[in-house]
Amino acid sequence: MNINKKSLLFQLNFKFAILFILVVMLMSFMTYSLIGKQFIKFYNAQVTQHVNALAKGSVNAIRTKETKTLNNLMLIALQSNTYAYAFIADLDNNIITDINTDIKLNSFSKETFFLPQEKIYLGKIVHEIIQPIMDNKQHLANIHVAYFKDSFEAIKNENLILIYSFVFLTLFILTFGVLLIINKIIAPVCQLTRTITEGSLEKPLRIDSEITVRSDEIGDLAKAFEGMTSQLYSAYHKLKEDGQTLKKSEKQFRQLAECIDEVIWLKESSLQQILYISPTYEAIWGLSIDKMYEDSKSWLENVHPEDHQKLQQFTKINLTKNEPYNNEIDFRIIKKDNHVRWINYREFPILDGYGSKHYRIVCIAKDITDRKLSEEKMLHAIHATKKANETKSSFLARTSQEIRTPLNSIIGLIDILLLDNTLSEEQKKHIKMLNQSSLAIFSIIKNISDFSKIEADKLILNVKPFNLQELINSTFKQHQLTATEKGLSTKLILDESLPDYAIGDANHIQQILNNFLSNAVKYTDNGEIKMKINILDNAERTVKIEFCVEDTGTGFNQHEKRKLFQPFHDENYLNKRKKTGVGLGLTISQRIAHLMGGDIQVNSQKNKGSQFSFVLTLMKSTAAEISLIKDRNDPYKIQNLDKNTKILVAEDDIINASVIEAMLDTFELKADYYANGIEVMRAIEDKTYDIIFMDVEMPKMDGYETSEHIREFEQSNNKKHTPIIAITAHILDQEKTRCLAAGMNDYLSKPVHINQIRQMFIKWLPDMIS
Repeated sequence: MNINKKSLLFQLNFKFAILFILVVMLMSFMTYSLIGKQFIKFYNAQVTQHVNALAKGSVNAIRTKETKTLNNLMLIALQSNTYAYAFIADLDNNIITDINTDIKLNSFSKETFFLPQEKIYLGKIVHEIIQPIMDNKQHLANIHVAYFKDSFEAIKNENLILIYSFVFLTLFILTFGVLLIINKIIAPVCQLTRTITEGSLEKPLRIDSEITVRSDEIGDLAKAFEGMTSQLYSAYHKLKEDGQTLKKSEKQFRQLAECIDEVIWLKESSLQQILYISPTYEAIWGLSIDKMYEDSKSWLENVHPEDHQKLQQFTKINLTKNEPYNNEIDFRIIKKDNHVRWINYREFPILDGYGSKHYRIVCIAKDITDRKLSEEKMLHAIHATKKANETKSSFLARTSQEIRTPLNSIIGLIDILLLDNTLSEEQKKHIKMLNQSSLAIFSIIKNISDFSKIEADKLILNVKPFNLQELINSTFKQHQLTATEKGLSTKLILDESLPDYAIGDANHIQQILNNFLSNAVKYTDNGEIKMKINILDNAERTVKIEFCVEDTGTGFNQHEKRKLFQPFHDENYLNKRKKTGVGLGLTISQRIAHLMGGDIQVNSQKNKGSQFSFVLTLMKSTAAEISLIKDRNDPYKIQNLDKNTKILVAEDDIINASVIEAMLDTFELKADYYANGIEVMRAIEDKTYDIIFMDVEMPKMDGYETSEHIREFEQSNNKKHTPIIAITAHILDQEKTRCLAAGMNDYLSKPVHINQIRQMFIKWLPDMIS
């Protein structure tokens, strides 16, 4: 195994060698300072032990003064030749026995020392121990033992050499063992490290099998390293592939961003630093990209002053969001050439890996000036179209109004003539033909009126209780006579569970049925016409009804069917025959059906007939509502009207005034007639009336202003409230609202029929009927 100076193993061995030298030096010092002192203490303790043993064994010999015995005891106890002197002296310091004849007693103290002390003997330093000899607490004598210090030092040095040798050998063996252990532990680790450092992620890392087969921690570490490096190898190559893919994607992204006509830029979320911006920015904004990279907010400099605040608010709101968003805003910029351009700006965030924080923000801006100009042109066109429609609707309403006034006279006079029993059959026939023609004109006018209401979105449903059975029967009978005159058979089929009364818009239901039956009669030359009323669902409070009209007429194909509900579509192309109508009936019927929550269904075959139907859900009438309907529709109650009823008619048209006068004559009633509001007010001041029929359009003072003055006069003079019935040629529902706001009580639209006059008396003068 190669070891260089940079290897961990070399560094550890070198450091350990230095440490060994330091330890030996330290041990030497400790041996000298600690072990040497301990040796002296040990030697002194050993000598003291021998002296104690001599003191105990010499008690009897002292008493018997057996000098020879004492001398032998001393030689046995003190066998070392390192003693300077040794003797036993009595209490008077007389030597009893000794093993050194050169002792001078006068040089010794009589005091007893229990611890060694240094003194000079024969010019040398000695250590002397004085031990008393006791017998039952009786002090018999003292033993004096001294040894030369230099002799002891020699012995000590000899022992220290042995200790040094032992310590050195022990440390050497220990160091060698530690080095072996270090080599055994560190060498595989160094080899493993070298393998890893010299390895490359370009190929899988393989560690020496001698290391991986080990069953200790080194082997586990090697296996873990090998597994980890294998994962690193896979991750590296995956990252390398991802990096290549990312570079390719980035290249494609830049190519795409630089080819499209939108500005794309990417900015860092927190610092708002621009990371990328496409070159289109310079063409649209007229500012340099470099400036954008230097100042991420420079794109706001040429934003139109009127849009600056809303754009700042937009970006401020987006910065506070932590969830995904995709917001956009339109604003204007002013370029250096003072041209104003419209910009559509969108922002959406890129979230971090945890999906909890905005990581990047992508901004996309597009020049939409052309689109804005097109929108403005379209808005102008829509406004012009709307204005044209309003003009058209106003024209239709005005035309209808102007036609209704003379038509009111015609239909009113026909109603009166039909009541004349003195007419011949020929005259009655002519009057009936006249009546049919007038009703046809009225139907056309009504269709135009309804269509203008629908176009103006002012058609309002009038939902109230009505007699359903009577509506169906009267509507069918109205067309049955015409069908019979054409030689057609007719049939009305009613479901047995059909209720007599219901709640809904009776007029509009009847209008749809009239249109179905009128078309059926118009386009059927032979065969049969049937009207079927079926109950589809009969609940406690509601009833679902299917109204269906079938004929055996000309019919039509699928291509023709698609044009049926188009406005002003002329159905005459179906059979190339001239028929009356302006092509609004089915269009109006379909829109009315939708308004009531239904839809018209059509089934037809060319030359085999047609079937028109629609389904409505109506509320059922209560008993109280049914009773009220019966009272209002009772035609006989009018016969008992008080003949003294005071009636005022305000009408500036002489013919219409004459028609109303003729209608009132049929009830044997008289009225006062005035041509304008000023005359009406003079009459009101002089006379009290029970009911007033008020034309809304009169010279000098119209009906609205006149009604307001009447209500003010009644209030200020404590007069009774007189019912005022408006008679007008206006067709829009808002006209009724205007009449009621002026103080009128009810509303009649021209042409007025006798039965409508009758209903007003029943409704507003119930006390006048006996």
